Amino acid sequence: MVSGCARAAEAPRQRARNRAGRRRIRRGQKGVGESSRLAKVVYISGPRPLRKSGRARPRPARPPTGYSFHSAAAAFLTKSMETYVIGDIHGAVRALDQVLERSPFRPGIDRLVQLGDVADGWPDTPACVDRLLGIPNSIWLQGNHDWWAAEWLSTQLPLEYVEQDWYRQGGQATYEAYLQLPSDERYRHFRQFFGEQWPYFEDEANNLYVHAGYDPKRPIALQDPFDLIWTRDLWDGNQAATGYHECFIGHTSTWNYKKVPCQTHNVWNVDQGAAYNGRLSMLNVRTKEFVQSDVVRELYPGVEGR
Repeated sequence: MVSGCARAAEAPRQRARNRAGRRRIRRGQKGVGESSRLAKVVYISGPRPLRKSGRARPRPARPPTGYSFHSAAAAFLTKSMETYVIGDIHGAVRALDQVLERSPFRPGIDRLVQLGDVADGWPDTPACVDRLLGIPNSIWLQGNHDWWAAEWLSTQLPLEYVEQDWYRQGGQATYEAYLQLPSDERYRHFRQFFGEQWPYFEDEANNLYVHAGYDPKRPIALQDPFDLIWTRDLWDGNQAATGYHECFIGHTSTWNYKKVPCQTHNVWNVDQGAAYNGRLSMLNVRTKEFVQSDVVRELYPGVEGR
């Protein structure tokens, strides 16, 4: 039996979740000489069914749609533009600054795709968000840790109501870092960054960018957004990204056996363990040239990390 006090405490939390659940944005854009549909699904909260693992899963009102950029205008605009991808950052702004400085990436000219998991682990998630917000022509994909962080930022619940799986797996650093900022600054990061992350991105060269992976046997637009941020089947199962020229992912760290960006079939993994004892990687999609940070743990002496 639930007491009246418990119901009263739950009501504002549920209203906050419902408000966050209404933050869905859909846009349309027409290219030169043809129709080019640009649509996205942002962070969705509200009641979510649980899987057997106990992890909550997002439940969109319609099949998720990523960001595709196929048009005559896109071909013209991207003729001299390079595309770079950055792997999982996990709150390590010192590593992010290093790869941006070491790479020939040209802000405002080249395109940057961040593969998700900006949040959790090292103590500088808010600074990472500010850095990425300052880079024009950048695309941010949602990772599972970003989804967890966004869930808390949308409600800013006190510690006793915080998702404990998130808190134990690097979320504590994000939680404590954001508590040092005013509430309106936390909401700004939710609205301008976490609420603007994409479930996936398809570029004009038929490359796919997604945080964790996808099922190559099904159209990605019909797949559960939960799987796009959690699955490891594409990489661990040694599968090819059917229907795409190349696919770029993070999520599954290769640091224990491969310390640089690596490839299996047409799938490239750009997560080299920045959350742990590895480095942050930044890769040129066309040339496959890359730069890396120092070992991230050495950039944060005395900090436990994940």
